[in-house]
Amino acid sequence: MRHKIRQYRSLSSTDRRLAWQMAIAVPFVELNLHLFGLNRVIALMCPLFDRNLSIPDNASSEVIRHKNMLKRVCQYRFFKGRCLARSLTLWGLLQRQGIDTELCFGQRYNQGQLVAHAWIEYCGCPVNALQDVHQRYTAFTKPIQLKKTKNYANHLIKQLIIYWS
Repeated sequence: MRHKIRQYRSLSSTDRRLAWQMAIAVPFVELNLHLFGLNRVIALMCPLFDRNLSIPDNASSEVIRHKNMLKRVCQYRFFKGRCLARSLTLWGLLQRQGIDTELCFGQRYNQGQLVAHAWIEYCGCPVNALQDVHQRYTAFTKPIQLKKTKNYANHLIKQLIIYWS
């Protein structure tokens, strides 16, 4: 326990704030996905993370910082959230920084069971998934870019329905 406290104290104030945001957001997103579904969660999240900032010069390092912090937070929390909640949280916090990412979905069969997975990509590279995620899962033909529009949730659901049919 002391090790965890020392690690937390060693974080900068901005990293502490980011850790708290993620620690609160992941269970919040997970609960809302369960209660309301993906369509409503994205509609709720878009205004929260709508910042219209220009892309920062250090976008790649910010993506890595956010990814590592999410991994740390989920490692030390009793409630880790599923891949979709973690991906949506990461997307929202990066969007707030002015960094556009893509939400990707994939599927595979494991012992006759359909297994789905969600992850975020930045510049075509997986952020919160293993680099071989495209070999492990059959992904949509192209990633889904989350846009800051009111109708985006409906657009996403239509893309999902087209893909699965």
